[in-house]
Parts: sequence; structure tokens; C-alpha cells
Amino acid sequence: MAINRSPGARTDFPFLTRRVKPAAASAAAAPAVHSAVRPAAPAPAVAAPPATSTPPSSPPSLSLGLSRPTTPRPGTQPPPPAATTSSSVPSLSLGLSPAAEASASRAAAPATGNSNAPGGTRAGGPARSANPAARLFAAPEIDEVRTLDEKAPLVRLSPLQSAIGSLLVTGTRAVVWEATDLTTGARTADRTDITGTEVQTSGNRQLLDYVEKVAVVPLRHIGELRRALFIPQPGTTMLVEIYDGGSVAVPFETTDPASPGGSAGSAQPLMQVLSLLRVGNQVELRAEPLPAGLEPREIWAEFGFSMTESVSASLRRN
Repeated sequence: MAINRSPGARTDFPFLTRRVKPAAASAAAAPAVHSAVRPAAPAPAVAAPPATSTPPSSPPSLSLGLSRPTTPRPGTQPPPPAATTSSSVPSLSLGLSPAAEASASRAAAPATGNSNAPGGTRAGGPARSANPAARLFAAPEIDEVRTLDEKAPLVRLSPLQSAIGSLLVTGTRAVVWEATDLTTGARTADRTDITGTEVQTSGNRQLLDYVEKVAVVPLRHIGELRRALFIPQPGTTMLVEIYDGGSVAVPFETTDPASPGGSAGSAQPLMQVLSLLRVGNQVELRAEPLPAGLEPREIWAEFGFSMTESVSASLRRN
């Protein structure tokens, strides 16, 4: 079908109509419309009420008494609000006297210093650290001391040295251990005499054991050990080694000028045992002088060890 492209009105479709607005009629009607609409007169200005310098009153507090909060009358100035702190909130009043309410609020306030709580301090006292290692006194490291004796009896391992590898002690004839649950035990280097209770760590290893007559402490599970004691062979120097090559020697004999019967010129010979103590996440090694010739059970008693016997051992004895 051919398309009608004529610019005029379509006459081939009688049902289509188009209304054309005359340009002259619209131009003549425009001035009449503008003349008929007049601008409205401006409304008279209303005077604003004078601003007052008083701050808005605080909301009334919740009260269970018989008195009701007073509302200021129109045109009168409300009374100034009572001085309150920045942290005050609407309070709950029980109709008590001001002195009774003040004492009740002081009793309900939390205590700032509680000496019984863990890490708590008394009022006005210094803050106490929850980590016991933060309160340790200064001590030499294992790389700074070669021999533990009466002049340098203590070394302290760093947290890294106290947690990696194993601590090896050679030259011992017996060891004693105490776990964090206060389970104690002891054994000799030849494993012929085992006293107390053996402690298995979470890694299925002995808390303190012998490997070819070398005492081994698995430092990975040092958190389960509270303290230990290493008793030397007579006349043998003990040697302590850790994973990074650090080592320290503990001679068997030492002298103590302050001991009874001893002086700087004639000192009484003593034997040294090695004490291991865990403080927080650090290990301390200390040489402890004792009279020579003591038996292992007497040495345990000197350090307050009391062997924990298992039920099976008690039944076998009976």
C-alpha cells in the first residue's frame, strides 16, 4: 500500500480529525487574562513573641509520692532548674527524705576498688596487672650466664625460649614434678624407682620424663607444669640446654660462707639442685644449695613436695 506523505491534513481517513487553534484568537485572549488577574495584597506582618533567655525546663522526674510536678502559669517565668551533673537522668523517687535518698544512692553505686576480685586494687592504690610475668624483677638471660652458683643463682628464659622445643638436663639421678593440678611424682634416671603419679600432657607425652638418662621437659606443654626439681649425680655437673643452643652449667658442689660453721676462709661444702619454676609464660631456673649427702626423699621434703599416690598404687600396696 502506498504511503501518503502529503504535508496537509489527511482526507483519505474521514474518521480522523484534527483541531487547529487559531493564532490570532490566542494572542487576543492573552492581554485579557493578564488584566483580569491582579496580584493579591500582602498579608500584614504578625509580630513574633519576644524570645526569652530561660532554657527549656527539663522533663519532670518519675515520682511515686503524692506531690505532682508544678507547671508555670502563662506569662510567669518558671523557676530555674536545679543544678545537676552531666550524667544525671530522671530519677525514681520513693517519697523518702533527701538524706535517705542520698544514702540509698551511695549504697547502690558500684565500688571502685575491690581487693578480693582478680586484678582488683584498693581505693586509691596502683593498678595491679593480671599477668604475673609483668611483676617479675629483672633477671639475667641464659645467654648472659655460663654457670649457676652463689654469685649468679638464677636465669630466666624468654617467652619464646619457654615455649619451643624441649628443655634438656643431663647429669641428674632423679627428677620431681608438680603439675598445675598439684599432682606430684618422681622418678630416677634408670626408671627403677617411680614414686607418686605420672602426668600425661594433652599431647600424650610425659610431663617430665627421661630419654636415655637425659631429663626432658616438653616446653610445648609447659603450661601444664607448675614446678620441677632436678637432683644431680654425686660429683657430676648438670648441664641445661634449650632449642636455640643456649646452655648453662650447674656445678655439683658450691660453698656458702653464710652457712653455720662456715666463713669466707673455711666454707662448708654444699651440693646444688636445680629448681624449675614456671611464672606466667616464662621459665625460671635456679640453683639451690643444700647440705651434701641428702637422699632424694629428704630433698623433696626440703622443697615441700608430697607425692600424690594413685588409687591403683594404693591397692597394690594393700
